[in-house]
Amino acid sequence: QLYQIAADARENQDVSGGQPDALATRMGLFRSWLTSVRGSFEGGEYGTKSRERMKQAWPRACERMAR
Repeated sequence: QLYQIAADARENQDVSGGQPDALATRMGLFRSWLTSVRGSFEGGEYGTKSRERMKQAWPRACERMAR
């Protein structure tokens, strides 16, 4: 989904169908960000001690979004 927030703050009109290049660019940026966040979550920056203590796992929803 892609919205023109300045003109459609309530996100009522999805404009992704008319802007496939813009959507592809943003999805690429999103996937890159998601990959970097996962690396941090898996201990790349801060270790895994708190994640293990909280018994957290990388959400499946994030797996689907990263594809």
